[in-house]
Amino acid sequence: MADLLDCNRLVAGGDRRAETYLRRGIAFWMVRDHHRAIADLSAAIEADPRLPDDRLAYAHYRRSVCRHQVLDLAGAEADASAAMALDPVSYVYTARAIARYFDGDPHGTLADAEAALLRDPNDWEARAFRARARLELGLLAEAVEDFGWVIADGRCEKYASELHLQRAEALLELGRPEAAAADCTTAIDVSAHEQSHWPFIVRSRALCAHRPYLLRARAWLATGDLPTALADCFHAATIVPEDPAVYELRAQVYQAAGLLDEAIHDLARAAHLHTAYRDSDLLPAAA
Repeated sequence: MADLLDCNRLVAGGDRRAETYLRRGIAFWMVRDHHRAIADLSAAIEADPRLPDDRLAYAHYRRSVCRHQVLDLAGAEADASAAMALDPVSYVYTARAIARYFDGDPHGTLADAEAALLRDPNDWEARAFRARARLELGLLAEAVEDFGWVIADGRCEKYASELHLQRAEALLELGRPEAAAADCTTAIDVSAHEQSHWPFIVRSRALCAHRPYLLRARAWLATGDLPTALADCFHAATIVPEDPAVYELRAQVYQAAGLLDEAIHDLARAAHLHTAYRDSDLLPAAA
């Protein structure tokens, strides 16, 4: 915040240097004012005289991060590519891997994560997104290995629950439901601690807070522990009652228990919610 105030004073006094806009853009990013950060980073990139190549690359990298956070994934990828052309360091490849992952390109994500890890084998973020890409591509054992490395490394403090949850998905697909359930439990336990890192509510996380309970219910269902699976389904329903996936999974548990009337009722409810919440931002992205 002190840096933001200092840069504001400089700009108000007529300072138009690229480095000042770069500093203020980063300061705006730190307080999550992404649109103003993008505006200042653009001013830094377009300034005359031009930034040195390494600083210009850094400005493109920072703008890539901001564009990703406002869901401009094409812009995020383009900025990462521009940074890469100027200074091909590992974290720039990681930035493009992240943009490609959220744009639905697991092959591109995997290629960029591999390139990042060739430059820095200890880049935990690159390894985390290589794990995600491997999971999507069905490379389950390799994904479990990568997730395990990042979890053991311990530097991913704000998203450790996601790592455990995604490793649980891979473990469940590999036929290891007990291990998957254990990872879901850890994800639930560490999530509350992670929230202390954020001075605000992260809406995307709140909308998906029921996911570990649903995934753990699938794991319990696979082990035949139907009462515990049902309990997790009910818990998920109290968190996000409008997600059809909750009732579809609970119907599977009811069906496995031979309670067909309850299963039919839940399937009907899920069908109604699919219709009611189609094209609505109330429906969680995970559904």
